[in-house]
Amino acid sequence: MPPSGKYSDSLYDRLKGDTDKLISNNNSTERQYEINEWTANNKLDTLFFYQLLLITLTVIAPLLYLQKNGIIPSTVFYGVSMILGIAVVLTLVVRIQYTSGTRDLRYWNRRRFANMGGPPTAITCDAILEAAGLGDKDKEIFADINA
Repeated sequence: MPPSGKYSDSLYDRLKGDTDKLISNNNSTERQYEINEWTANNKLDTLFFYQLLLITLTVIAPLLYLQKNGIIPSTVFYGVSMILGIAVVLTLVVRIQYTSGTRDLRYWNRRRFANMGGPPTAITCDAILEAAGLGDKDKEIFADINA
């Protein structure tokens, strides 16, 4: 309860306003850090895919040259190109699916477990004994464990 009086009400309101601004600025700073972290890691993920694509094209280009000059058969070129192309496409699909479906929307390095219903809870000895189907008499044997 704020103190009463003309000057104390004014001081209280000013201090409360300053405190609310400080809390709001702190929350904004933390959220901006989270947004910056997400953006930076998303750029790194994109860079990883571009590197994979560059490596694949770097392997395919000399093979294309060798195939056009008749040094290697076209089946080898097409086989290697298909394997590398499938690997790149699967990597892209997995990355997109993971980011859109599993990755946490707020923190880049966390996963969402939508079907789990929240974080796991600690298991107690009573819960283990109930799951094992042991009666109250057996619980007395293990009573010192829970203490």
